[in-house]
Amino acid sequence: MKRVCLVVQRFGTEIVGGSEQLARCYAQLLKPTFEVHVATSCAADHTSWRNVFAEGLTYEDGVYVHRFLTDFERTAYWHQLHSLLVLRPVFTAGASHSGFSPDIWPAFWHNPEIKQSLIESVKVLPRAAQEEFIRLQGPYCSGLLHFLEVNQRQYDYFVFFTYLYPTTYFGLSKVPRAKRVLVPTLHDEPPAYLPVLRRTLEDFEQLIFLSPGEQRFAQQICTLRSSGDVIGMPVDVSHSIRPDTGIKSPYVLYCGRIEGPKGSRTLFNYFLEYKRKNPSNLKLVLTGHAAELIPQHSDIEFLGYVDDGMKQTLMQHALAFIHPSPFESFSIVLLEAFSEGTPCVVNGHSIVLTEHCRAADAGFEYREYEEFADALSKLRTDFSLRERLGANAKNYAKVNYSSEVISAKLRKVLENMPEAIVGEAELPPSSPLER
Repeated sequence: MKRVCLVVQRFGTEIVGGSEQLARCYAQLLKPTFEVHVATSCAADHTSWRNVFAEGLTYEDGVYVHRFLTDFERTAYWHQLHSLLVLRPVFTAGASHSGFSPDIWPAFWHNPEIKQSLIESVKVLPRAAQEEFIRLQGPYCSGLLHFLEVNQRQYDYFVFFTYLYPTTYFGLSKVPRAKRVLVPTLHDEPPAYLPVLRRTLEDFEQLIFLSPGEQRFAQQICTLRSSGDVIGMPVDVSHSIRPDTGIKSPYVLYCGRIEGPKGSRTLFNYFLEYKRKNPSNLKLVLTGHAAELIPQHSDIEFLGYVDDGMKQTLMQHALAFIHPSPFESFSIVLLEAFSEGTPCVVNGHSIVLTEHCRAADAGFEYREYEEFADALSKLRTDFSLRERLGANAKNYAKVNYSSEVISAKLRKVLENMPEAIVGEAELPPSSPLER
């Protein structure tokens, strides 16, 4: 049996994050055909990279997980670098635009003048400064990098997740190019324009994209060795017993990280303005991790982390699922909502979200408040419209993102890599847990 090593910044059922969920999913899809290993950090959160999990090898749900200590936590110095190297050009260009403020910069990111200001600024950054930014962003795990280097012949494939983190940037050079695959989870965000990170994508022979929109964006900003393959991620409906949500009023729902880059501040502003202008019992319900303050308002309800059963029930009964993020490469959570027959209202600045919305004919997109308000009003007053869009959403998820469809695509990518170059793993396993 061939062996594959997945390299990802965090791993575990407790982890909330799209690329981490994707890595767990791919591990389960691959394990019937391959011996699957994971190389990851001991961190549980993506803001501090504090070591939480025990270092070492564990066997989790049929997968060998190798965890390595992070060398250091993220510090205030990195945040200063982030502001200086990446955000300052955005803030400087944005200052001339009405309504701009640093805390809502994602709402202005798609202005061509602001984006061009960043592109011109980062082009001249020294490589050392860019690599310092990546290393201190974390998680930097010297033990993980050493593991990849000394075990490069033990695995037939190395699948790296996310272009952004040190695990990929510094890890890719530790293994042969012919054995490595990148799942970049790329989206149009400021760090994507750093020259060294663009070159990361250009250094891979094999790329796996989650959507055609992500693939087109990569081709737009990089000179790729190959066009890569669009695979995505399976989204299957659970038929387990659903709990009662306890929410009696109609509501719109968002599930995920609540932070500036996810567009949450704009969502709060738009929703509260809508309620002022359109009094009703409509609520905004939120689940997930809050990295920023949530307005204290009787019509905004934050439930924190909920289990899958509750999340699915909330999606099923929501008037609509709202996705405010301008930065997405796939959006697992949107497709989960689609699987429950829930229409969407999505940020129109996200190529990927609008692509899903239009292809499914499952909802509305907004770029300004007026479009956001119009979408909510139509869904509140036209029940047949909500039913039709929800049915379209459910069918789109079922046809395109079943486990069988995605698993076959994923296996095909690995099995079609040059056999003469890849071959079987050449060294015996090093740990007694592995046999």
